[in-house]
Parts: sequence; C-alpha cells; structure tokens
Amino acid sequence: MELITIPVGYMEVNAYLYYDPVAKQGIVVDPGFEAERIWAAIQKAEVQVVGTVLTHGHYDHIGAVHSLFQYTGSILYAVRAEAMVLRNANINGSRDQSEIPIEISEYLPLDEGSTLTVGKSVLRAIMTPGHTIGSMCLYDESQNILFAGDTLFRRSVGRADLPTGDAAALVASVRNKLYILPDETRVLPGHGLETTIGYEKANNPYVRLAQ
Repeated sequence: MELITIPVGYMEVNAYLYYDPVAKQGIVVDPGFEAERIWAAIQKAEVQVVGTVLTHGHYDHIGAVHSLFQYTGSILYAVRAEAMVLRNANINGSRDQSEIPIEISEYLPLDEGSTLTVGKSVLRAIMTPGHTIGSMCLYDESQNILFAGDTLFRRSVGRADLPTGDAAALVASVRNKLYILPDETRVLPGHGLETTIGYEKANNPYVRLAQ
C-alpha cells in the first residue's frame, strides 16, 4: 500500500490518498479543501478511487466532498452516528467558517467494525466519539496504519468543546480503543505530524494509560 498526504486549506487538514499500486485502487480520507489538488494527486498515482471516507463531519474535513465527487464519482462513507453533524451547517461549522454552508445527507453509513476493502488491504472502522459524537478512526491492521482524524494527534487530542463534543468520551476512546493497538501502529492525524501509538502512550499529556 502507498500513502500520499496532502495538507489542504488554511487549516492544513491532512487529506490522505491511500492506495494499492498493483490493484490501482485507493480511497481518499477527509477531503477538507482543494479538490483540484487532491484530484491531481489521484491522477498522478493513476488509481481509481473506490471510496471517500470522512473521519468526522467538521467543515474543515468535508469542504471538498461535493467538488471531489465531480471528479471521482466515488462512494462516500461516514459514521451513522455523525448524521446530525454532517447534515447541519450550524453544527459542522460551515455556516460561519465557509463561503458556502455544507450539508451532507447521502452517504453509506459505517458502524463499529465495518470494513472497507482497498486492493489487498481491509480497513476497519473504530468508533471514537468525543471530538464529535460520531468521530471515527480507520485501521489497516495488515499495514499497522491508523487514520485518526481529529481524535488523536502527536502529543495532543482533538477539541471537545465544539457541538456534540465530549471530553470524557474522547479520553475513553483514545485509552480504550486506540491504546490497545500495537505500539508500532502509525497514527495519521487530521492535522500535523504523524506519530505512533507507542509514542503517544508514553508521551501524550492528555491521555495517560492510567489516571
């Protein structure tokens, strides 16, 4: 599997193109802005996008969904429980923060344990509520890769003070859902530098192994 990280927009959201170079299939994770740049990376990799996946519904992670669909026509996936965030421009922040309010109502819903197949890899949805009510991480066990959205960052975690956020749920999600993954798992966050589960267990000041 190959990975291309594309920081997009003024918030430098990490949009990801994750693909099998042999099968020529890939997914896009969190196309927040700049659909043209993401599409250019897809074309350069010469892959078919079989799915676009949203780790959560905040405006900075969904802003290019509609534009990118015009290029790829790919299926959109998001967590079933995130519907209220995706469908409401006031809750997802796009009413105030974007030029055009963004509301998404049509997508294939994911639940705990749902899987997506991309070439030779199978990615599993891990529900990690806290940053939003339906935040999700996507885990490829075969490659030890976790797309963490805004749940877990290098030495930090996502905000929990926005609509549907819950600080206690966020800490529980990281400790009980993510820290049980192998220490060598690469954590690919929604913003900033990648990290590993082992590094965060030892160094993250917001979520200790025991408190």
